[in-house]
Amino acid sequence: MTTGQVLAFSMRSEQTSRIWAAASTSEAIMRAEVITERDDLVIRRLVLEPGEAMPWHTDACHRFSVVVRGEQLRLEFRDTGERVPVPVRPGLAEWDKPSLRVHRAVNAGASPYEEVVIFFREEPSTDPQPVCP
Repeated sequence: MTTGQVLAFSMRSEQTSRIWAAASTSEAIMRAEVITERDDLVIRRLVLEPGEAMPWHTDACHRFSVVVRGEQLRLEFRDTGERVPVPVRPGLAEWDKPSLRVHRAVNAGASPYEEVVIFFREEPSTDPQPVCP
């Protein structure tokens, strides 16, 4: 997270669902909900409003992603400044491998982007997408 950002976290007792949002005064609120969490996997729902970006992170786990809504993402890579347009559509499903390259996704479309991702953990304590400040 960058300076000025706030992390709001709440947990519903008796459920494994956690909702968190990160925001600053100049950015929209990113919403992510952990639907299920076990030692071997995490299922997460993510919503990005138009123009909103995920935090800079790496990908520590194999994962399977399904796009629920949205039309255009942009992947940005911190090491080179490279920006890669990624067209998306509801129902698009993909397998991805772990990557140590620091990057983030930005909703470059005109409507909200939503995905559901299953992260497959090798170790119970693995953070699937550790933030890289």
